[in-house]
Amino acid sequence: MDTFDRLFVSIVSVFIGFLLSQSFDVVRYFRRPRFYVDKNDKGIMSSYTGDPPETPAEIVFGFRLKNIGKNPARNTRIFISEIFCYNKKVKEEVGLDYSELKRIVDIIPPGETVSCYVGKIDTDGFHLKLNFQDDDENDVRWYIEADTRGKAIFDIIFHVVCDDVNSISKFTIHFDPSEDLVGKMIIEDYWVAQEKVTQRGI
Repeated sequence: MDTFDRLFVSIVSVFIGFLLSQSFDVVRYFRRPRFYVDKNDKGIMSSYTGDPPETPAEIVFGFRLKNIGKNPARNTRIFISEIFCYNKKVKEEVGLDYSELKRIVDIIPPGETVSCYVGKIDTDGFHLKLNFQDDDENDVRWYIEADTRGKAIFDIIFHVVCDDVNSISKFTIHFDPSEDLVGKMIIEDYWVAQEKVTQRGI
């Protein structure tokens, strides 16, 4: 085999090796963890009328996250980048830094669904209380409390990531307790109570 033939074989071998490595990347990409969010429950995990005045009523926000990929999702993390609340029909932005929610589980197997607790509102203050990963988010909590007081309907933008860099997903979820029977009752009772307080003040 002369020099040209050896060079040609080397080039072909390198090319075949490159194609094989790329094919493995393609396979890995199509088998990556992929996330799906069930939005059919209006973002309400539970609602509880409480036992006034000792135990406030509360509405718990969350969603179900499913791994619809072929590989397990490891070290899944959920971040919030933006929050919007509704003052009657007016949509208002809430002051918020890019923040992480508490971790859910270390691994989500293919086809499995996990519940993700986002936060809650309750009649003790009636503002959004997020389930932060870090407990020292005091400044952020203060801004959210100020911007969401008396509000109950939210649009929240989430970013879901895991160890696979190809699996980043972005979702916007609409949380509307007025679509939930108990949630709607809690909101209406809260505003009736607030109106009575206002009238007594007058």
